[in-house]
Amino acid sequence: MLSRDNRTENFLARDTPTSLDCLAVGYLSLALVPDLTSPWLREAMQSKAPTVTQYVQRMGAKCFGEDPIEPSQALNPP
Repeated sequence: MLSRDNRTENFLARDTPTSLDCLAVGYLSLALVPDLTSPWLREAMQSKAPTVTQYVQRMGAKCFGEDPIEPSQALNPP
């Protein structure tokens, strides 16, 4: 389970990522990644659930790299 101690790799169910981690990161990324005109959900998640926010950011970087993901990349793969 996730803990507030970010010194170690934490995943939701086991010591390695599972399909549950993939589902959670995909779903929660919808609150953090899109650049919306009213970012209230992102701001609420960052202030009220910082551990979850850090988990999503860490897993996103691990899966997709450090560069920002553009919506056009999802719609027009190389």
